Amino acid sequence: MKQYRKFLHYLSTFLRDAATVMLTVMICTYFLEITRRTIIHKSFLWIQELNVLLVVWVVFFGAAHMYLSANLLNVDFLYVKSKGLLRLIWTLVIHLVSIFILYVFARYGYTYMMHLLPTKTNAMVISNAWTAAPLVISSTCMILGWVSKMYEAFEEYGKYKEKRREKNG
Repeated sequence: MKQYRKFLHYLSTFLRDAATVMLTVMICTYFLEITRRTIIHKSFLWIQELNVLLVVWVVFFGAAHMYLSANLLNVDFLYVKSKGLLRLIWTLVIHLVSIFILYVFARYGYTYMMHLLPTKTNAMVISNAWTAAPLVISSTCMILGWVSKMYEAFEEYGKYKEKRREKNG
């Protein structure tokens, strides 16, 4: 499991760095567009398409990075009150529902991406499927994170049982 967590850390770092590079490219292209429009009074047609595409990638990569690097989803009032097996069951239900929802996103995102594959953008003439790909990638990364969190829930339950044995025995 140590290797898996290390892999998730590297994946999270890659997503963060990729989003940073894409955001930098967006800023540079917008600066180029504003400069060209000010000096020549003409626009590049492809800049808007590129930046819309990049914003989609940045948002989904950023969401996946934040999910993998932080524990943001909790139902605290129920989780804090529960102990032992009830806490484990509650945690597993939350994780399994989340994995199912992310699977649906990944599955239908992939179907949508395949549907968009033959269509092209107007100015850049690239496949529109590039706008749906980040949903599939982000959902898959988040599912990998949920698997790790499920394992941690079992570890926590094992520690709880051990403490109870020591307390009672």
